Amino acid sequence: MANFTPLETPPGVLLTTSKYGAKGRFVDVDWCRFVADRPQKIGGWAKFISTTFVGKARALFTWAGAGTNRYMAIGTNCKLSYIDADDTIKDITPYDNSGTLTNPFDTTDTSTTVTVNDTAHALTVGTTVDFDGASAVGGITIDGEYVVNAVIDADSYTITHSSAATSTVSGGGGSVDYQYEVNCGPEDAAEGAGWGIGGWGTGAWSAERSDEDFTNLPHFWFLESYGSNLLAHQLNGKLWQWDPTTPSTRAVIVSGAPTANFGFFMTNERFPVILGAGGEAMNLQWPDQSDITDWTATATNTARTRTLQRGNLIMGGTALDDLIALVWTDKVVYRMTYTRSSFVYETKVAGENCGLIGPKAFAIVDKKAFWMSKHGFHLYDGFVRAVPGEDQVIDWILRNINTVQQAKTFCGYNPRYKEIWWIFPSTGITEPDTYVAVNINTFVWIKGSIPARTAWAIQHNKPNNPAMADGDGYIMEHESGLDADGSAKSYNLEYAPRDISDGGVAADISGFVPDFERQTGDVTLTIETRDKPQDAAALESETFTLAEGEEMEDIWMAGRQISFQLSGNSVGCDFRLGRVRAEVHRAGARR
Repeated sequence: MANFTPLETPPGVLLTTSKYGAKGRFVDVDWCRFVADRPQKIGGWAKFISTTFVGKARALFTWAGAGTNRYMAIGTNCKLSYIDADDTIKDITPYDNSGTLTNPFDTTDTSTTVTVNDTAHALTVGTTVDFDGASAVGGITIDGEYVVNAVIDADSYTITHSSAATSTVSGGGGSVDYQYEVNCGPEDAAEGAGWGIGGWGTGAWSAERSDEDFTNLPHFWFLESYGSNLLAHQLNGKLWQWDPTTPSTRAVIVSGAPTANFGFFMTNERFPVILGAGGEAMNLQWPDQSDITDWTATATNTARTRTLQRGNLIMGGTALDDLIALVWTDKVVYRMTYTRSSFVYETKVAGENCGLIGPKAFAIVDKKAFWMSKHGFHLYDGFVRAVPGEDQVIDWILRNINTVQQAKTFCGYNPRYKEIWWIFPSTGITEPDTYVAVNINTFVWIKGSIPARTAWAIQHNKPNNPAMADGDGYIMEHESGLDADGSAKSYNLEYAPRDISDGGVAADISGFVPDFERQTGDVTLTIETRDKPQDAAALESETFTLAEGEEMEDIWMAGRQISFQLSGNSVGCDFRLGRVRAEVHRAGARR
């Protein structure tokens, strides 16, 4: 006689045990989330606008300007730009150097490559340079914007002109005006060890630094609003300000602000706090509250500097609430409390062994902080503790993350589904391509794969549609439709192997009874049976197609354990699962 056995499974994925050890759980999910404890497909994405930005985006930021204006800024390893009301990407990358050169160009007959001679230029490959006022040299006139192709040495570099020179000659005139944008930085992180790695005075004199603790980070931007203006700071650079009421202008330097190793953040008390100020890896510095250009501490202002002690470098910071901010080093998290006294902020260690894995690997939700360290997931709600359920996924993440590029891990909050996402690069992959997410109401975890993503922002006008930058220079609007920008987005849901009749005797499975609250497109059902959990191969493995509205799939398979997998991979496919059942018989019995 047949028994219809419900395949009841708690929500969430369990990745830190064997598949058989995870009996009664899901052991793999991809592009599925759990709503009211039932799995369903995650929404798709589409291009936010059709044009691309330049470089790899490490920051997206949306803010409200004057009136009803809303803006999105994009900070890449080479550019700072924003999207205007006409959905056009506009360049506001600041100029970091300007001047006049005399006969700076060397041309080569029939070549488009031009050598530019500028003593101590300090440029990097990929940086944009702008020339004006040059006269013709070698049959061509160098005028307008160019990109540095190669750095020959400290005093010369090359660019490419649109047409080839007609002779080999030097020149260009005695008054060639130039403007150099802020340098293009590295797309990727690089580990380093040896003398001079890390902050001055860190560790024992002449001792080699470990690869674990010292990584040259990829080029990040840090973006915040200051009233209706944008404040922007690039890694190892300066603090810039852009006024959206003059959209044709570029960001300009904030006078008096120190350079910084690790960017900045804004407190709720309107202090921009520079991280790694003055090139010192553990320094914090902020200006007078009433004057953003006054950074020198005096007895009559609120500008101050702090030097943190725990860790090798500051990794990030954020406002948490009025009077409270958090600052992470690579080892610990500090709580900054506004005191209103002459010390302005008090800094105390709030948690050990929970330093930030990357500058963008945190999110603030309802005055709580959630972040990822090299050891796990943490939250701060007055005390630092592990995010509930992180033990179900963390070992899997630590086995699969690219440890060299892990600083690229970024975090975002999806308010519609109350999920916090961390997207990180997997082993052997350069850009973030794998996600884990947790529902902060139920603490149910999910994981999966995603095409390269590099930054996250919540849109002001569409808070339920997070925006993410992809690896090809597009902004993607997520939770939009069901597909991957017009192509199929597959999903997968795998049940752990479970015993049939308690695993003591073999049994036959003769049917699968689906129950979908909604289904669009065929669902592929894969069933495997085994005699023992560690059998090298399945006893039987069969694949079936569940069409929309199908009441029962007839199958005939035998074994002591059975596992199921549901998946879909067609344009427009969707599902929300109900309560599925398997029809089970004692081995050899008739239906």
